[in-house]
Amino acid sequence: MSAARLNLAPEVYQSSQREKRRRKIARATAIAVSVIALAIVGVGLVIAGGQKLYLDRVNGQIKDSQTKVKSYTDLQDAATAQQHLKTLNDLTQSKARFSKFFEVLQEFAPQGVAATKITISESNAIEMTGSAKSYDLVTKLVKALEASNTKIGKNSAATNQPFFSSIQLSDVTDNGGNQGISFKLTTLMSSEVVSGK
Repeated sequence: MSAARLNLAPEVYQSSQREKRRRKIARATAIAVSVIALAIVGVGLVIAGGQKLYLDRVNGQIKDSQTKVKSYTDLQDAATAQQHLKTLNDLTQSKARFSKFFEVLQEFAPQGVAATKITISESNAIEMTGSAKSYDLVTKLVKALEASNTKIGKNSAATNQPFFSSIQLSDVTDNGGNQGISFKLTTLMSSEVVSGK
């Protein structure tokens, strides 16, 4: 006689089967979540390791570059030379300005007048401190500056703009005896002087 399975409690059996299926699904879900979490952690570790290797390589390159820069003994001189080259245009313009002033000073200043210090401002004003054997020689210098390009000098004409204007003489000091005088002279230069024409 063959054994036959009798389903005496179908509801209990079905409930048991449903519970088994739920456990399988829960187990499969837990395994899938664990695998995904492990994969995320693994990817994170790989990225972190890659970043560390990249940063180590970059830091090594920076250190190599610093060492190489320190080995250049003339680097400071080169940087200084480059800064001087940037100011070359300003120096050239100042040369033209001073050249015109000295040209007038040399050509028309009376003998016995000497400049001890000359400065030029951005507004094209010249300040000169100097000494002279007498006050008369200084006034001759002032008159020569006033007349330059209008009455005296190459191509001078009354219609020309004076090379120098607003000439002021100040701080005139008698040095006593045969020492002559000290003075300060200020003047504004015309555009022709500034352009070096």
